[in-house]
Amino acid sequence: MPTYQIYVRPMSLTRTLQWQKEEKSSLVHAQDLSKIEQTGLSKQAKGVLLAPSADKLKAIVWINGEEVPVLMKQEIKEYFDATEYGNAYLLTVDMPRHQKNILPYRIFKVELTDLENGDRGEGLYYMEKENYIGTFIKYYKISQLIHTQSIAN
Repeated sequence: MPTYQIYVRPMSLTRTLQWQKEEKSSLVHAQDLSKIEQTGLSKQAKGVLLAPSADKLKAIVWINGEEVPVLMKQEIKEYFDATEYGNAYLLTVDMPRHQKNILPYRIFKVELTDLENGDRGEGLYYMEKENYIGTFIKYYKISQLIHTQSIAN
C-alpha cells in the first residue's frame, strides 16, 4: 500500500519558555561554535523535550485539501550533540483517495496540536509530483542513444 512519510519536529512555545526558565545554563549566546567537534553519544544524554509525547500530540494531515488518515505516529530521538536530544515524529499517512489536483505538485498541510497546553502549529510543503512514465521515457531515450552511438563506433 503506497504511503507518505512526513518528518515533523513540533516545538511548543509554552514548553520552550518553560525549558528556558529551568535550564539557563544550556542556553548558548554569542559563542563561537565553529571549532566544536562532535563526539560519540553519551549514555547520560539529556532530553530537551520541546514537543509533547505521542499520546499528547494530535496530528492532522491534508494532501491537496483532502484530509488523509495518519496510519502511524512514531516518536524518535533527534540528537543535537552527544549530550542533548529532542523528540520529533515520523508520521506515516495514507494517499489521498480523490487525486483531482492538476497542479504539477502536491500540497501537504500538517497541523499539530499539543493536547496538554493547547499550543497549535501548522506547516505547508509543496512536493513535485512523481512522473514515472516521463522518467522511464527519458531513461529509455538515453539508453537508446548510448546503444546507437556504441553501434556507430
